[in-house]
Amino acid sequence: MTFSGTKKFAVLMLLTGAAQAWATSTYPGKIQEEVKSPGVPDCTICHLTNAGGANTVEQPFGRAMRDHGLTGSNNLTSLVTALNAVKDAKVDSNGNGVIDYDELAAGTNPNPQGTEAPTLYYGCSSAGLPALGAVIFATAWLWRRRRLPH
Repeated sequence: MTFSGTKKFAVLMLLTGAAQAWATSTYPGKIQEEVKSPGVPDCTICHLTNAGGANTVEQPFGRAMRDHGLTGSNNLTSLVTALNAVKDAKVDSNGNGVIDYDELAAGTNPNPQGTEAPTLYYGCSSAGLPALGAVIFATAWLWRRRRLPH
């Protein structure tokens, strides 16, 4: 089976769309940058799991961020606004006397213990690797098919 240029483009777009469903969020890196944290927080700083996703922001810190202006959809402006608002409001999600912003800056979890303590070193990036592999494989396959005599 051979693919025309249009079909190749459609196949790549389909595979790229699958990769975007697993795409890395820019929020963990932006949080690290803003608070000058020693590591990138896991997605579980806000989400129930590192897979993240819509309607999974259920951690106390994540709810506080939403309450202070975080809108989601990779809106970095709303993330920075919410971080500053949480800092200004001196939100302390776990009640330990250290505000959430300072906990993030120290590389510690602002959520109460028992709410999925994240390790602040990995971020959300590992979820995209299987999809990236599929895109690389499909690209190589399509390239090879193009070069074979018909």
